[in-house]
Amino acid sequence: MPRRSLSGAAFVLTAALLIVACSKSDSNASDTGQAMTGAAGPADTAMGSMAGMDHSAMTSTPAKDADQEFVRMMVDHHQGLIVLADTALARNPSAQVRTGAREMRQKQLAEQKKMIDMLKRDYAEDKMPMVMTSNARMISDVSSKTGADFDRAFRSNVIAHHEEALKMVRDFEPRFTKPAVRTMATKMKADQTREIAKLRSAMN
Repeated sequence: MPRRSLSGAAFVLTAALLIVACSKSDSNASDTGQAMTGAAGPADTAMGSMAGMDHSAMTSTPAKDADQEFVRMMVDHHQGLIVLADTALARNPSAQVRTGAREMRQKQLAEQKKMIDMLKRDYAEDKMPMVMTSNARMISDVSSKTGADFDRAFRSNVIAHHEEALKMVRDFEPRFTKPAVRTMATKMKADQTREIAKLRSAMN
């Protein structure tokens, strides 16, 4: 692992240990974690991300086209929100944030599995989800908060995460060639734009 990735990896290990300690308090999060291919649960998901904290340095082979590159990146991007939601569910957020985190986690897992299956089917690629460095910073920020500050930090970082995804879609849209990837990206853009508005409203 590159030296510059060690701090991010150390954080993810800490987050994983926290989730292990608290996972019994939220059996729904643990059960949902098993739905993703190759993941036993939130803690295993977080720990499995350590080797890929520096996304740019860990790319195994060049993508064959923009569609594959986008789907690869979005699998990893979804992993960031999954671990961010795990962090919230392992703490004691408000009921509204807990419900939101559960819903986001379930949706991101389902979309991530579809993308992993797409990579396998279209490119014969077995993709291991990895937390991007930018997302690790978001998770670290949330983990340092408590109470009402935690709720606000969680919402703020989910907004930042969604905005990052919207930028990815805008950057790749002109280069998409597969209709399925374009349709998926268009739906993500609409869903996450709507969620950003909902989160901003909750913060006012």
